[in-house]
Amino acid sequence: MIRNFIIFTLLCLFFACNHAKNEFRIEGQISGVKDSTYIRLYDIKKQMNIDSSYVVKGKFDFAGRVESPTECWIFCEDEYAYLIVENTNIIFDSSYKGMFHNCSIRGGEQQSLRNQLVSINKVGEQICDQLIDSIQTRKYSSKEERKVLIRKYNSQIKKNQKNRIDFAFQHSDSFFGLNIIYNNRNEISRDSLEGVYENLSEHTKKTKKANLLNAFLHDRIVKQGEQFVDFDAVTIKGKQFKLSNLSGNYIYLSFWNPGCGPCRMENRFLSKHIKEIPDNLSIVSFCTSMNSKHWNKASEQDNISWINLSDCLGENSLIKAKYNVQALPTSFLIDKNGTVLKKMVGFDPEANLVEELKKMIN
Repeated sequence: MIRNFIIFTLLCLFFACNHAKNEFRIEGQISGVKDSTYIRLYDIKKQMNIDSSYVVKGKFDFAGRVESPTECWIFCEDEYAYLIVENTNIIFDSSYKGMFHNCSIRGGEQQSLRNQLVSINKVGEQICDQLIDSIQTRKYSSKEERKVLIRKYNSQIKKNQKNRIDFAFQHSDSFFGLNIIYNNRNEISRDSLEGVYENLSEHTKKTKKANLLNAFLHDRIVKQGEQFVDFDAVTIKGKQFKLSNLSGNYIYLSFWNPGCGPCRMENRFLSKHIKEIPDNLSIVSFCTSMNSKHWNKASEQDNISWINLSDCLGENSLIKAKYNVQALPTSFLIDKNGTVLKKMVGFDPEANLVEELKKMIN
């Protein structure tokens, strides 16, 4: 009987330890907030809360499981901090004010890499903050002095970015490093990107980010003056739709996200002027959110009545990758023969988008 009890206890301990390895636990400490202050852990890519808690005597905790290293925000009232969550124990310590810069986070290989990069760029980021503060609060005596401050700011930004990319190349076989490289793919030579991909471990090559980098290197990427890339997606009503169904018409294809302010402004502008859209121009909005609830809510709020698509894969979308979309909104005007006439990044509220599209068509 005693022997069986010992075996049972050991099995319980084994499964408990194994279970713990497949979950994360964040032990948090935060000063400067009242008891019962609501605090939440938010998945940036999926645009949803993973867990939430209340601060009690300056402490809180989160627990759960992530499929892979996950970029998150910790929100506490109007302050927030960034962290990479992995299935391990994580220690979070911060004051309430200035959480983003003042927090200390320990736990997880990817967060450790981020901590190293933050340390490398710490002085550079402080210089940028000081320069931008001087520009915004007009701490200059002449236009020439202002230009000098702007040049210094842009120069320091470039230095910080070089540090970021250099660090990513040193750790390219990691979620953190590969993420930086892919997000800056247009600034890096093709030979360097191919070298990164070829040297990835077999394990990393199976990740979604590596799959996107492979597509960027070896699939046909949409470019201005060349043919569009056809794709299948799902309408907001759940029906399959193929972009080539619109062949014979001009197409204005716009990639957007519910959390993107300029995207929402463009949606509402198009909604307001929808009757002015020429009959030979089809408007197609492609939502880059993984959260279908956010997609539905934003579409309803913006009164989107035209073709409204998504693959609900967010940053992992091969469609988004093949159109080489980084900043949002990014739009493409495609002619009747499927040639991309123009790629447009951003939305200018001062311009009349519909009139500009008419001119380009004519």
